[in-house]
Amino acid sequence: MSDARVKLFADCRCELSEAPMWNDREQMLYWRGSHGELYRKAMTDDARDYDCFQLNVGNIGSMVFTEGGEMLLFADGGRVWLWKPGAEPTLRYDFQKTLFNDVLADPQGRIYCGMLAEHYFDLPRRGKYGSLWRLDPDGRFACLEDKIGATPNGIRFSPALDRLYFAETDAGVIYVYDYDPATGALSDRRIFAAHCCPDGIATDAAGNVWVANCRPGEPLLCYDPAGQIIDEIEFPVRRVISVAFGGPDRTTLFVTTAHEGAPKGAHDGGVFRVNSPIPGAREFRARL
Repeated sequence: MSDARVKLFADCRCELSEAPMWNDREQMLYWRGSHGELYRKAMTDDARDYDCFQLNVGNIGSMVFTEGGEMLLFADGGRVWLWKPGAEPTLRYDFQKTLFNDVLADPQGRIYCGMLAEHYFDLPRRGKYGSLWRLDPDGRFACLEDKIGATPNGIRFSPALDRLYFAETDAGVIYVYDYDPATGALSDRRIFAAHCCPDGIATDAAGNVWVANCRPGEPLLCYDPAGQIIDEIEFPVRRVISVAFGGPDRTTLFVTTAHEGAPKGAHDGGVFRVNSPIPGAREFRARL
């Protein structure tokens, strides 16, 4: 049964809706679909009132906003595209890797990037390890972890900017690192939470970690800073996929979902929203 706090935000019915990002300058939510398309929606009550942009960049893993107001799209082949609505995407970087997954900008404009294992979508050839990278504003692209599980996923900072959380779906683990904002260095990787199937994650201003537990039929989970579950929210869909805070005061929790051929309800693959008593932690823009 769905939690009474859950409201439909966008009835887009994607095979997989993913990577929600709130644009505070536009006051709009962006997210990606399954086939290289991006969506955008304001805080209106009409669930069908959204924009869809068809972009010729291949599959998009995730994206970040830049200080200049554009978006960096992290996509197939380790390619990074610069784009803004009304323009054509332009190729900014080509790292000749597999598909990016979730990414995150830090206070200095660096970008932390999860990379799926080689040949990820070809199961007989799929590599054993994914990886974690950092893209610096000067274009340097450094591998920080070369033996994460095959599906690195959600990545977020603690509100105090002393921790970086990083989900790995296959192992069912959320790792936490010590993070140095001055240098961008990560250290002392350890397990923050396990025994779930983490996909996208978000953090709030109290230090809680919200986790899209993407096993079919499982709820959205909230962990306190000590790694204990303090809330669970049921959704009227087969799978929850990712989560982000947004809205004018960042107290709206946006949750993307999937149907993947086996819908549970009428709005699988849509985006939902939940009002939160605690605002989301601050997020940052990339520097080019």
